[in-house]
Amino acid sequence: MIKKIFIFFFFLISYSLFAQEQDSLVDQSKIYFDVKKSSFKVLFDSCFFYSEQNPRLSIFFGLEALKKMDDNIDVNQKGLLLANIGSCYLDIGNYPKAIQYYFEELKLYHDNNGEFNNHVIAASINIGEAYRAAADFNSATEHLNNALQLISISGKKANLPVALNRLSAVYYEIGTSNKDTNSIFKAISLADSSINFARAKTDTGLIANNLNILGACHTYLGNYQKAIQYYSEAESFYPRGDVSRSNLLNNIANNYLLLNDFDKAIKFATESYNLSKPIGILAYIREATGILNKAYSKKGNYEKAFLFLDEYNSVSYHLYNDETRNKLMLAEKKYEIDKNNRILEEEKIIKFITISGIFIL
Repeated sequence: MIKKIFIFFFFLISYSLFAQEQDSLVDQSKIYFDVKKSSFKVLFDSCFFYSEQNPRLSIFFGLEALKKMDDNIDVNQKGLLLANIGSCYLDIGNYPKAIQYYFEELKLYHDNNGEFNNHVIAASINIGEAYRAAADFNSATEHLNNALQLISISGKKANLPVALNRLSAVYYEIGTSNKDTNSIFKAISLADSSINFARAKTDTGLIANNLNILGACHTYLGNYQKAIQYYSEAESFYPRGDVSRSNLLNNIANNYLLLNDFDKAIKFATESYNLSKPIGILAYIREATGILNKAYSKKGNYEKAFLFLDEYNSVSYHLYNDETRNKLMLAEKKYEIDKNNRILEEEKIIKFITISGIFIL
């Protein structure tokens, strides 16, 4: 049953692709040990060490570690490595690559007779999240619903709150994209379910994520003060220097902007800008500079407004190019998946005809 549900997820990608683009990711002169002579363990550990502070460097070490994988490497280590590379590509906005490596992780576990169900569920959730980030909401809901179906079938509920949380995020995106209030209320319902599980387990990261979604939903509904309450509680869970706060600070600033409280909008957007600028997270920088431009314009400080507008336009230009490239890559990747799905279906039909022919004879 499990194999039947998930067989259509898998498409073949040659391991030669693992090495692509790695030379352009980092300045290798800043690596102070011989990567080529390093063991799998050293490269594996380096990949995880840099995953949050420098995702591009983490990818570089991960791709080098993949070259040294052999049959003696534990399957869980292989899966963790592929998932971490996928997550780093997701962090830098390269969604087609993220999806590619998440699928590679999934392939490790697909024919497991239930032994690795938790890993299959987690990988399916990651794929759904990557499709959500790429604004392919149909594929996102498909993979997340399949994760929920396997959770129901297997009884393995460890990842249930995460699956509900990511599906909530998808419905929020659908609601805002299609101006569909019903989808917004569905997002709220899913986030409420997820946060109840998260509070029971004291999972602060998941609690904060659900609060962020609830804040976004109430912003859409025009409940700005309530949205600020949700965002502020979420923001309180993060260390002061954590760049993840940038997104929440932008959200708080935006709601103050909508309430015409321009001083508070500037305060929170500036803090977000100062966190995200040194690391170069363009999506957060664009949001912060956009809010600062509007707030300073409303206050009549057109000199500062113009400076932030100039940076906003510059960042938007780079993001547009990246997003356009990613959409083209994603379209190509979806074609590969669809093509392999058709091949699988044709093989099933041929096999069925062959077996039927044997019985007829």
